[in-house]
Amino acid sequence: MFRVPSSISRALRVFRYSFPVVLSGLALSFVATGCGSDDSSSDSDAGDNNGGTSNNGTNSNGATNSNGDTNNNGETNGGTGGGDEVVGRFVIQLKPPSDDGEGNVVPGFTEVRGKVYDGPVPEEVVWTTISEADGCTLLKPKAPFCETSCGIDVCVADDKCLPNPSSKNVGDVSLEGLTQAVMLKNIANSYLAPAGVTLPYPAFEEGDEIKVTATGGEYDSFEVVGKGIAPLELSDAPLSLDPAMPLNLTWTPPGQAGISRIHVKVDVSHHGGIKGKIECDVEDTGSLSISATMIASLTALGVAGFPSVTVTRSSSATTAIAPGKVELYVVSETDRGVEIPGLTSCMETADCPDGQTCQPDLTCK
Repeated sequence: MFRVPSSISRALRVFRYSFPVVLSGLALSFVATGCGSDDSSSDSDAGDNNGGTSNNGTNSNGATNSNGDTNNNGETNGGTGGGDEVVGRFVIQLKPPSDDGEGNVVPGFTEVRGKVYDGPVPEEVVWTTISEADGCTLLKPKAPFCETSCGIDVCVADDKCLPNPSSKNVGDVSLEGLTQAVMLKNIANSYLAPAGVTLPYPAFEEGDEIKVTATGGEYDSFEVVGKGIAPLELSDAPLSLDPAMPLNLTWTPPGQAGISRIHVKVDVSHHGGIKGKIECDVEDTGSLSISATMIASLTALGVAGFPSVTVTRSSSATTAIAPGKVELYVVSETDRGVEIPGLTSCMETADCPDGQTCQPDLTCK
């Protein structure tokens, strides 16, 4: 098992648990696990991202069927309803065994969570595309400005406010296709596995049919059927972001083609106020190379302590309800710290070379 240095592990835990979980623009802030982020992406949580639409507005594979709903690699579950935006998500996330940074192994498990809203969750950051190449996009953030305060609503563009949606009760929700059937527990319209139910890692095999069924509450009943994925196994090779070199990522390819896709997020300035990011959405082939030009452009925007790369394997399926789409998102995710030449990350001054101190952006200077 790849052993993350303790200082990086501590920082990744801070990064992961300090913010609400938002996956692909759909807020799931009811759960404290998964990868939080500054840019409303996943998810982690957890999301980053990522099935459905990514943060720069692109579909995970672009395929649709005759009625427009997507399933795994672009097929439909059926269902009729409102718009094309995702308004609900049920997440099945593989959590592999991990090192807690203190030399202890945390057992792996499979996490289940879900929530449905009466509309899409507005994003507070507008992302501008700087460049695109080979399935990857370099993005720069812009915080919209609303001269008149939005109050409890969200400023989504200059002088434009949108309301936050409300979570809804969709009745009894059951989950089939794992090692055991699970009836999810509704806690304030957040659907979670009941207390005492621990699902193993993994709780399904690659290609297994997984089904979420809701009996209906404030909306009609629905079901969405997706596919199990193989756990993501990223190469243990150390990662370095040298502006003169491409970033090469490798992972174990899936056993079955066409089920899953790969999403990559490169974040080098999270702790200093996000300056930019690279997001990639590509076929699950086992490797990806991000060009040196794009890496250099990203680091030139600004860096901070503990830069990271998040790699996510996922399958996605959707069905339609009255306000939009509900997604079943099956995901395996790995966060990896990366080195940048000339950058020393820190949690405290003791982590820094003599004569340097740990700065608010978690760098030694």
